[in-house]
Amino acid sequence: MTVIATLVLALALQDTETVPKGLGHRELYDDLQKEYQKAQDLAEKEPKAALELIDAVFRNPRIGTKDRRLAFTGPGGGIIRTVDFFPHLARGRIELALAGQVRNDPQAVSILLSRAIADFKSSADAGVKLSERLLAAAEELQKKSKPASKTPDPPKEARKEPTKDTAAEQAFREAWFKLIEDHRFRTAREYIDTKGGSLSADRKHDFIAETEDHCQKYVQGSLEAFLTALHGAGPLKVRQMAPPEFQRDFGLPAETEVVGVLPVLEWCRKERAALDRLRQTEARAPVEQAMPVLDGLLGAMVSAEPLERTHENRWLKDSWQFGFRYVEEVLQGLAAAAKEGTPDVRRQSRASADQVRARWSEAIARVPRESMVRNGVHGHPKQIQGLMDQFPIDSSDLDRMDLDACFTADSPDQALEQMISDLTRLRNRRDGPPLSKDSSRKLLTDLVAATAMHDLLAGKGVEEVTRSLGELSRALAKEGGALDPDRWGPKIEKILTTPP
Repeated sequence: MTVIATLVLALALQDTETVPKGLGHRELYDDLQKEYQKAQDLAEKEPKAALELIDAVFRNPRIGTKDRRLAFTGPGGGIIRTVDFFPHLARGRIELALAGQVRNDPQAVSILLSRAIADFKSSADAGVKLSERLLAAAEELQKKSKPASKTPDPPKEARKEPTKDTAAEQAFREAWFKLIEDHRFRTAREYIDTKGGSLSADRKHDFIAETEDHCQKYVQGSLEAFLTALHGAGPLKVRQMAPPEFQRDFGLPAETEVVGVLPVLEWCRKERAALDRLRQTEARAPVEQAMPVLDGLLGAMVSAEPLERTHENRWLKDSWQFGFRYVEEVLQGLAAAAKEGTPDVRRQSRASADQVRARWSEAIARVPRESMVRNGVHGHPKQIQGLMDQFPIDSSDLDRMDLDACFTADSPDQALEQMISDLTRLRNRRDGPPLSKDSSRKLLTDLVAATAMHDLLAGKGVEEVTRSLGELSRALAKEGGALDPDRWGPKIEKILTTPP
């Protein structure tokens, strides 16, 4: 089945996101859609190149990665076109195709299938019906691809042939095997020392080696499951997890029962602690709660770098991606608070945002450049700046515009026209940060008042002027209504206070 035909079957999507005109989203999605389409076209023939393209889509912090349909609206608000945007489904299919190409490398196949399963699950959770079937197929492939692991000799009752073990050794093996089955590896190791006195030196060495081998295999499986969960998670998903679900996805072997020192396992414990702290916070948490979570995530990200310095460092990549998603969430929350808050709140929010950006930059600077290049890790400077540009400002240009001075000008009519032009240009600008709510309200108050004065001077009546100001009056009402509406006399007051 071709890529296009396959994706046609995915149209049972539950969620649609409307992309309005004029917010900068359309151009962003148009660019990403091209990368997304290229990735789909290359999925079967060149899955490695396709994976690089689709990963770039996931790295863009200005969009959500949830699979959904996008509906673009025109100037009148009507939908002019729709496109399907299923990044998790696309990446899962690419990972599945790549697993087929590297079938002679069991470890690589296991990793790719685990990641495909995580992507198909995210897509299925978003309502894409095709992903449910692909998820089941990938899980079946994963079961078939797992090599049979070496297990301890079965207890005496299960043996089909006579054994040379003594009755004492048989009893010892059964008790030891029960500890292995319960994943109590350190206890099993201690049991060999305390209860294995009757064993020969060689048999004792064999039991110790098997204990360590089974511990390593169990830990490796737990680490793979942990990384798969981290790869498919984000701050919102982790925060929504109940304790049993969090333990299921991010559970790790008991620290007291592991044999030997395992750096990756110790790193997972550090990452898990940061994730659990995040899980217990609310979205847009106060900065005093968000900062410790951020420090924990960034600290874990930096400490992941030494774990693999030769090949791909999956621990660093997934930790880095999760950390940046949290940075994005915190900055967006602070920008929202600044937009609705008082001048003091705006200043405090911006100062906190500067702190967040500095912490991220400091963490990235601690990762060696060669590791960043090899793993596709970077500092997202443009994306960070884009997030900072969301913080509203109080316009100094607006403070210099004096509407009252128009009445003493040589030509009040021309002065009002210039005032209307300047205010309109300031309102419609697309570059730079948005205006604060207070400044936007003042701008709209002055613009409605200036337009009303100009039209009244032209001989129009109050009712006619009020009707002609429909869009501006609605925008002003949305910002909270006019400031000091009685400032310019009863006629202007009536126009400013008449409901749109």
